[in-house]
Amino acid sequence: EQEEGRVAVRKLRERFDRLRRECSAHPPVSTLIVRDENGRDVIGPGNFLNDILKIINAPNAAASLGKAYPSIDREKLASLAPQAVIVLLPEARAQTLEPARRFWASVPELPAVKNNRVYIMTEGYALVPGPRVADLAEKMADLLHPPAAAAPTTKPKPKQP
Repeated sequence: EQEEGRVAVRKLRERFDRLRRECSAHPPVSTLIVRDENGRDVIGPGNFLNDILKIINAPNAAASLGKAYPSIDREKLASLAPQAVIVLLPEARAQTLEPARRFWASVPELPAVKNNRVYIMTEGYALVPGPRVADLAEKMADLLHPPAAAAPTTKPKPKQP
């Protein structure tokens, strides 16, 4: 199945290349990825999630922490001052989602919170470096760099002679 593997790798690279091109046309968005409902467990450098951020033109707000999966406190969170936050809570239910929403509402001084750019993703594959990693990258790119407004759906009226 080596040929199938080569084809899958080529398609994955093509998707990443397309995302890199599309996202490079947008301004970078300093982004913090969080993996718990209390804003403590974040994603630093040296892992596939950090690689996704690089592809989608979103500098990792936690890159300077130097660890792949650091834990932080509220003071460190405030000092990171992310423009956007993506909270990955795979398959989370209401009893997890509600505390997460309350936590982010409790830090209104953060630029991401001020600008309503805290996104909670519950996709089951969100923390898995597997075949759906390009799907995750595309969803993150859509959140951070929304597609341009759709073209008008009505045609202009023709000019009267």
